[in-house]
Amino acid sequence: MEVYIKRGYVERRAQIGKWASLLGLVVLGGGFLISLRNPGLFIISFGTLILGFLLSNVGIYYANRYARPDRPDAVLAQALKGFDKRYALYQFLFPASHVLREPSGLTVLIPKPQEGRIVYAGGKWRNKQGWSRLLRWVGQEGLGKPGAEAQAEAATMHDWLQRQAPELDVPIRGLVVFTNAKAELDLDDPPVTVLAPKQLKGWLRKAGKLPPLSQEVQAQLAEVMNEAAQVGSARVEDEEE
Repeated sequence: MEVYIKRGYVERRAQIGKWASLLGLVVLGGGFLISLRNPGLFIISFGTLILGFLLSNVGIYYANRYARPDRPDAVLAQALKGFDKRYALYQFLFPASHVLREPSGLTVLIPKPQEGRIVYAGGKWRNKQGWSRLLRWVGQEGLGKPGAEAQAEAATMHDWLQRQAPELDVPIRGLVVFTNAKAELDLDDPPVTVLAPKQLKGWLRKAGKLPPLSQEVQAQLAEVMNEAAQVGSARVEDEEE
């Protein structure tokens, strides 16, 4: 399988995470010192502490998304290893951040890094973490509505492909993947398919397998996407498995 990723995009955001975290710690330390040495400057020290907390929060978010070895894009690439050259994973190169080109069309992947018990019931998503729920306020993003996100990004990719190649009519679907190893899925008829990374490849090969497109259409789709992604440029890394 070919993996194309906008490496500079990831590296810049990893640097943002690093420097925001460091700056946040410095600002937090400054606010704490002000509160100790000049109690009368309460408003300034309080504002400094809030700013430091926000910067630290931003730093942790970016570090989790773009700097950790188990960041979502790396987990997806690892989970899909083993597919042949008819498959290609494009990351941060299109309006949808993670797009898998397969013989049957396109699958838009929505990675969710949350841990804990992920529940979908009665049309609502919930993330039950117990006391660890407090970590949401320290860099962990909210769960949101994964099903709606998957459907919206699939529609966005459909619109993009229609603009690039109106003659191409290929299936485009959305799929949610919870990339955190500590996530436990408890789902009652979700609006889209939701999987753990270890389930992804098997699902694509069996339950989620669609009839392949003609060789001609597959070649046209690959050409359009590779050209738009500038495959082979310095901005894109090509990995073959």
